[in-house]
Amino acid sequence: MDRSEILEMVLDHYHNPHNRGELTDANAIWNGGLPGCSDIVTTYLKIENGRIIGAAFTGEGCTISQAATSMLTEELVGQDVEAVAGLDQSTVVNLLGKELVQTRPRCATLGLDTFRAAAQEYMRLHPTKP
Repeated sequence: MDRSEILEMVLDHYHNPHNRGELTDANAIWNGGLPGCSDIVTTYLKIENGRIIGAAFTGEGCTISQAATSMLTEELVGQDVEAVAGLDQSTVVNLLGKELVQTRPRCATLGLDTFRAAAQEYMRLHPTKP
C-alpha cells in the first residue's frame, strides 16, 4: 500500500474502530498507557485451546494508537497465544508502514505491547503441561 492508502485505512480505523468495547468473556485483560500523554488502552483476549478466538479493546488517545489497536484486533484472532506473546514491532510496521511507525513508535506500539502483555500473563497463569 502507498502512503495515502495507509493513512486512509488508519483514519477509517480511528473513526470506525473494529472490535471496540469490552469482551465480556475475555480470559486475558491488560491495561496499558503512555506516561506523559493521554493514550490508554485496555485489551481483551478470549483464548481457547491455546488460540486467540476473540480480541477487543477500549481506550482513548491519538489516531495512531487507537487505529493500530483496532487493526491488531483483526490480526490476532486465530493466532496461537504463544505467538502473540512473542510478537515484535514488525507486526505494527506491517500494518501501518515503517514511516508512520518511526514517526510515533510509542503510539503505534501501545496496543501491541498491551495485547502482548495480556497474552504473556495468560500463559503465566495457565502454563501448558509438558
